[in-house]
Amino acid sequence: MQLNITGRHFEVTDAIKQYAAKKLARITKFLNKPMDAHIILSVEKFRHIAEATLHVKNHRFAALEDSEDMYASLDKIFDSLKKQLSRYNERIRDRRRKLMFAKFVSPITRPFMRSANSDRQNKKDKNGIVEVKTFAAKPMTIEEATLELSSLNKDFFVFKNAETYKVNVIYRRKDGGFGLIEPEF
Repeated sequence: MQLNITGRHFEVTDAIKQYAAKKLARITKFLNKPMDAHIILSVEKFRHIAEATLHVKNHRFAALEDSEDMYASLDKIFDSLKKQLSRYNERIRDRRRKLMFAKFVSPITRPFMRSANSDRQNKKDKNGIVEVKTFAAKPMTIEEATLELSSLNKDFFVFKNAETYKVNVIYRRKDGGFGLIEPEF
């Protein structure tokens, strides 16, 4: 980590340098990558302005704050940078989760899955669909699907057949037996 502090119309004291370094060390826990930090401190009449720029790998985070006290300005910019870095880490975590999920979902079941935040979920569309539910169709045998259907107390169950890797539907018949629907391509 490299820290660069510059003063405009203001002489940067050792106490302010140490304070800024201490604050910067607190937010580095949000990053595993090395970073370069450049802080510009300036004074215009009664305004104490602090500006910070962090360069992390291919990303740049910046904050600009002012107040009547230089320490308060530094506190504000580091709070702002902390928010930016936490949002950045959250986006990375979400991206990794999506990639991990995509590895476990087969290409056969992807067309049947929809986003949970779909606009169609609560609105009636032109085909009369009122509700859309999503699920991951895990591969199982017909016997396992029959057991699952009987334990769910539902009329049908959609699953991916472990033998053919096709999406099948098993349903409960009126006579108490079970029926199986297999697609033919």
